[in-house]
Amino acid sequence: MSANNIYVALETLALDGMLVYCADGQIRRCFPVLSNIIADYEEQALITGIKSGRHCPICQVHPDERQDLSKRWAVRTHEQMKDQVRKQQQGKVSRKDSQWVHETDNFAWNHHYVNIYESMSVDILHQLHKGVVQNLIDWIKELVGNVIPGIPKKKKTKQALKDSPGGIQLDARFRAVPHYTGLKHFGHFSHVQQWTGDEQKAVLRILIPVVTPLLLQKAPDTLAYARAIADFVTIVQYRSHDEETV
Repeated sequence: MSANNIYVALETLALDGMLVYCADGQIRRCFPVLSNIIADYEEQALITGIKSGRHCPICQVHPDERQDLSKRWAVRTHEQMKDQVRKQQQGKVSRKDSQWVHETDNFAWNHHYVNIYESMSVDILHQLHKGVVQNLIDWIKELVGNVIPGIPKKKKTKQALKDSPGGIQLDARFRAVPHYTGLKHFGHFSHVQQWTGDEQKAVLRILIPVVTPLLLQKAPDTLAYARAIADFVTIVQYRSHDEETV
């Protein structure tokens, strides 16, 4: 179901409710309380009316301070968003305002027991694999190409792999990963255009061993960052935690 269809369905449910056959044989109109929405960021932006690429769908963090985890920002509320839309309609703020949002009449504003902004769920597929891991993959490809520009190839001579551009060396190292049960083999890593969640999960299992020889000497700090991301995504998927993992 597309994001637009999801929005229409949720709005209809908020206004009209749904007919439910109860245990006593009576048919009653019920209005379920929405507790959780699992969606990727673009779908969350559509549902909540925030400006995609700038705002958080949950809290009121300033767009330029999203990377600062030392501060605690207030959660978005229906009244706060209504007030922002009202100011925009009255011309009191412009599109350049950091808190500017889309002027929408959100379906959840009619639910008295639901905060649509608190209902946005962070899940493994959309926020970690489709978000964090995908950004890591794109960043690694660009980084390796920049730190290993390669030596210009001479005419009619075969270029050694160690003298090739970083992208070629990266693909070669992925191809060199042995075939083994549970490990996905990437024949042309840098040519993958559309990544699935399973592929992002699979590449994370072998990414660090593959890129370590390429980045250890030239960019050790970035390698440490990549390993921290891999550790984090792996640990949050544990079924149970202790004081050490937390």
